[in-house]
Amino acid sequence: MKLYFRGDMDGLSEGISILSKDYGIEIDSGGMEVTAKKTDGNILHIKKSRSGATIRYRERIHFFRALGLFLEASIEENEFEITETPQFTVIKTTVLYK
Repeated sequence: MKLYFRGDMDGLSEGISILSKDYGIEIDSGGMEVTAKKTDGNILHIKKSRSGATIRYRERIHFFRALGLFLEASIEENEFEITETPQFTVIKTTVLYK
């Protein structure tokens, strides 16, 4: 599957690159446009139409959950819409070693 990502991509490119190798995604400017939109709300929303797709997310981990759902649903469907309320967050911790 050829995809082209745009939008709120801060901190996402490296993860997309890693996943692309595992899931056979080709990152190509001629591929389906997937627009990433960061939101303030605690919602994960994916919408795919024949012209492109949009992933709305709050945290990076939510984007990657949505990307996985997008890839899975794309196998079966050309158009779909998925909404979830994320049940997880990332907790930042600092570990000090002496």
